[in-house]
Amino acid sequence: MTILVFLYKADYTSRRMLEGFRLEADRAGWAVQVVEYTPTSGGGYSFLRAHGGSDIPSLLDFWQPDGCIVECDGSVEVVPLDAFPGVPAVFVDRSPADAGPEGVCLVCDNAAVAASAARELLLADFPDYAFVSCPHNRPWSVERGEAFRRIVEQGGRRFHLFHFSSRTDRIDEMLGEIAPWMRALPRPCGVFTSDDRVGEAVAVACENLGLYVPDEVAIVGVDNSESICENTRPTLSSVEKDLYGAGRAAARTLADLMAKRPVPALPLTFGVSRLVRRASTLLVRNGDRRVRRALEFIRRHACEGATAADAMREMGLRHAMADRVFRRATGHTIQDEILDTRVGKVRELLLRHVPVALLADRCGFGSVANLRRAFRNRVGVPVGAWAARHAR
Repeated sequence: MTILVFLYKADYTSRRMLEGFRLEADRAGWAVQVVEYTPTSGGGYSFLRAHGGSDIPSLLDFWQPDGCIVECDGSVEVVPLDAFPGVPAVFVDRSPADAGPEGVCLVCDNAAVAASAARELLLADFPDYAFVSCPHNRPWSVERGEAFRRIVEQGGRRFHLFHFSSRTDRIDEMLGEIAPWMRALPRPCGVFTSDDRVGEAVAVACENLGLYVPDEVAIVGVDNSESICENTRPTLSSVEKDLYGAGRAAARTLADLMAKRPVPALPLTFGVSRLVRRASTLLVRNGDRRVRRALEFIRRHACEGATAADAMREMGLRHAMADRVFRRATGHTIQDEILDTRVGKVRELLLRHVPVALLADRCGFGSVANLRRAFRNRVGVPVGAWAARHAR
């Protein structure tokens, strides 16, 4: 069987979805052809990479696919639901409001996204929390904001909402609107943004206004777009949607459609993979910035083989003093933090079916024996048993 997979911009989130889809496609013996596309200013789409045609009808005619997967990035509905007549199609991460009888949509559980962000921000125990919406005010943004508001107000905290008046994706234009609002925002405040692009704008506004992140304003975005999150200053914490799981679910749903088996009741949903904690929410006891620098250094470099001594140098303290300051702020040692970070990465890769033999070098352990020992000590079960239980 031949399957066409349409990827929106083929960025980090698209690659995660494709990884999950390929796992199931390989098991089923499907031949997969990837098509990359992007929206155009006129509301349509154009292909960045496609073989066999310059539009969807010509691609369908050339490849004669048995089924199609269309990744929509949650924010664009430029490919019509009825663009694949007679061909089973699953649309991944399409706005729930767009789901209809012409195609099967696999949509994000935006309440789960908001809950993940709220759990991270509420750890700060601030009196005020805010949501900054998508400039285009799309349905998924409204859902995230409403779910976040409910959680905040249920806990007796004050909630604030910001809506953009213009539809723009430009940081400078966002800043022009958001800066006056942020200047008047009560502080300290935890800010949940509709996506990482808006999170970046909030972080830049804080820098321009002289507001310290995360002590005065803690920020969480959505999508874990590494090109944004790792280059924002400070780096941006973000909720990563379970697009790997969505890719697998899309493949299973497509298999049902092609076999003319009934699919589960709509809407089909997928949730959250993890929250990636970066400097924008890295609050520590006593606000010790030396500890924050060490934590950010460990997050970035633990899986590259960084040692406790490396982190201590980052703090600018001698060994005994560095460990004492770090333990006082976090409740555990620098070496504990390094091992927890490495084991966390092992678990993430096991869920993506990466073999254990390949994980030692990728996660900074040096040898499989060291990995197995550290995993069992920190998780309580052997790595193989954990993988068998969770990586399905």
